[in-house]
Amino acid sequence: MALKPFNLLTSTAHDIQQLFDRSELNAESLVKQVLDQVNKHNREGLHLGALIAVAPRHQLLERAQFLDHERAAGKARSPLHGIPFIVKLLDAGGILIGKASLTEFNNFKGQGLIDGWSPVNGYTRSAYVRGPLKLDEGAMGHSRKEYHSVMKVLSDAGVHVQYPVQLPPGDEIWPRIGDIMSYEFQGALNLYLETLESSQVRNLRELVDWNRQHADIELPQEYPSQSSLESALECNISAAENAETLAFLRKLAGPDGIDQILNLFKLDAIASLSDSPLSSVASAAGELPQVRLCPTKAKPPLRLSHRHNASGYFGPEWPTIRYQYDC
Repeated sequence: MALKPFNLLTSTAHDIQQLFDRSELNAESLVKQVLDQVNKHNREGLHLGALIAVAPRHQLLERAQFLDHERAAGKARSPLHGIPFIVKLLDAGGILIGKASLTEFNNFKGQGLIDGWSPVNGYTRSAYVRGPLKLDEGAMGHSRKEYHSVMKVLSDAGVHVQYPVQLPPGDEIWPRIGDIMSYEFQGALNLYLETLESSQVRNLRELVDWNRQHADIELPQEYPSQSSLESALECNISAAENAETLAFLRKLAGPDGIDQILNLFKLDAIASLSDSPLSSVASAAGELPQVRLCPTKAKPPLRLSHRHNASGYFGPEWPTIRYQYDC
């Protein structure tokens, strides 16, 4: 089978490994191409704002050259050998390019903050979404129309769509998650800030004051709120109250929620947009693996529940997509 032409945006790790094996590409050349695109479009060009920091070029090229030498000597550590990443997969032979832009404090800052925004890079844009950024759709630019397109593709592939599927309502989940985050955030943040070698803030109170003093950057006109940080600062929830809330959420989101849906419809997984509330439900359930997937041509899981509504709130209907493939 002829190899597909190399495309930095769409070629998979498997595609790249085939090119490596045929000596049509090496890690050093790949890293150079990645860095060239980062320099061209991260804060210039398309202004993707995808990386908040990038490792020094000479270090990345030295790492790539080392991995190329290993491959030439017959030592490929894994299918990720020589593949650039922005997560830590060094032991598998990956190349850590830099730190990705994330929503500031995982969106635990204030009301109205859009997913994908931080004071460092502003809005993060997806390289896979064309056209202007639609703020009501978040950084990834997903829309309900695209969801319908995905549904049609899956249906054409023999997928059975079954709904509604009822998960725990948001008005029971969100306030309690907010209470737990308010209770735990200050202590966790203070511990982290104390470990920094160089920082002008060392605790949550200093951070809140810093944001006020630098409001033009930290609290711009479109996102002036830090109400979540202020709530955490003034939190008076006791340890016993927090433990009681946590136990309630574990049961509501776990045995009475996700577990019940998985068992009732004999599902292997539940999938949704990466910026949907499902990740919070799974976190509330505790001890549930969460995997972020990107579109590929790989065979999907055998049975999967997929959220139909792309908005940021729970709805009464959660369509179930049951994949039916012969393995």
